[in-house]
Amino acid sequence: MSAIATVGEDHDFTSVSTNANILYTDSMKAIENSDLYTVSPDLQDAKDEYRLAMVQAHSAALYFYVGAEDYKKVNVKDGNSEFDRADNCLKSCNEHVNRADNLLKAIIPNIN
Repeated sequence: MSAIATVGEDHDFTSVSTNANILYTDSMKAIENSDLYTVSPDLQDAKDEYRLAMVQAHSAALYFYVGAEDYKKVNVKDGNSEFDRADNCLKSCNEHVNRADNLLKAIIPNIN
């Protein structure tokens, strides 16, 4: 995800679109793979948080892609709006990842 932020700062919106597509595809695969497995009740909350993180990453990818396309059309206002939405999704993604991590650490204390 940091690749998207770096190229966005460099105004390389073609690379933003490319990296957003990669994140979009990878996050969808992660969601689909997660849905294939059943976990014990002790791990279900962590699995749910992981899935929510991937849903947020998936949404961020979409907003980054649309924002990059807006910027390419010199539609700065809409591009900024889409990038702000993507940023909020990434923040939410990180919160879910941190919750999943904390839940796993509570269940399995020796996880580093």
